[in-house]
Amino acid sequence: ITSTAGYSYLFGIASKLTEDSTFMVDMPHIRFGNETDGYEFPTTNGAADQILGTDGSGQLGWVGLPASEGWVRDTVNGRIGLIDATDQVGIGISVPLAKLHIQEDGGLNPFSVRVGTSTLFAVKNNGRVGVGTDEPTSKLHIVSSNAGVTGASIYAANSSPMGIAAILENESDDLTVLVRQKGVGPIFRCDSWVGGSHTVFKIENDGRTTCKELYLTGGSDLAEPFQMSEDRELPKGALVVIDENNPGHLKLSECAYDRRVAGVISGAGGVEVGLTLAQDGMFDQGQNVAISGRVYCLADASHGSISPGDMLTTSPTPGHAMKADDFQRAYGSVIGKAMTPLEDGQGLVLVLVSLQ
Repeated sequence: ITSTAGYSYLFGIASKLTEDSTFMVDMPHIRFGNETDGYEFPTTNGAADQILGTDGSGQLGWVGLPASEGWVRDTVNGRIGLIDATDQVGIGISVPLAKLHIQEDGGLNPFSVRVGTSTLFAVKNNGRVGVGTDEPTSKLHIVSSNAGVTGASIYAANSSPMGIAAILENESDDLTVLVRQKGVGPIFRCDSWVGGSHTVFKIENDGRTTCKELYLTGGSDLAEPFQMSEDRELPKGALVVIDENNPGHLKLSECAYDRRVAGVISGAGGVEVGLTLAQDGMFDQGQNVAISGRVYCLADASHGSISPGDMLTTSPTPGHAMKADDFQRAYGSVIGKAMTPLEDGQGLVLVLVSLQ
């Protein structure tokens, strides 16, 4: 550093202090090169959104950003992007198609948000999105390690009086919803806030279900599946009895006042089963037989006209019920009470099944 006595600059750095000096300072002037064709920094403050540029002849000055697209890079914060004339930002693409367009044509994942070593949000190059995981196994994979309601992986809420919080729709032949419990807690629970928060429906991990009230609209009788001794399907509404020669099986009734009477084949007259009791792998085969509730039954009025309130029992007509007018013989052979009349002939009678 040498004093610039005889020159206009305060000091310069060069092999000799002549016009060959490569760096000269005389505040506020700072120049590189000689005094005639060097590069001098501007001495005024630039305006907002201006950058330092040249006029093509080596002179530096403040210039505005071009109106057309240009690269913007912030090396301090690690940001880089291409902003076009419509203020759209593209990363990895020169013509962005949205306000933020990330294009990845290689094997890298296009987007990831991390805090330390934990992934908060990730978009994989196969289109899968992970929240709380960087290895999503489905289109949307959410992982949470927090306990209780506040740690729920998904929370959907709608504040509208007529709003719906969530809709799941499926057009395949497979499941719409699969719920898996890998711990020891309940599989599913529904809480109501009407009158204070309380549980109204719950399914335990062993399949036990608890609810306040079960209202079934599919049918009107309680039935169990039974295998029939006949090698054919018996007609709906037929009266069936226990087959003493084939344990656990039923057969078509064929005699009057049969104390082996078991029930009525469900489904006649358009009345379907309301609830079926069965055990997988043991008592789950055969035809549904109504053992309680309302069901239409085949009846024969040739043994006496049937009126509502009459007790019904088996008749000599196979699979048909008749009016029980011999109360001594009727004990143990009554299938239930008639709820509709049958004056003559054969037909269907609505029966309130109640074995007696």
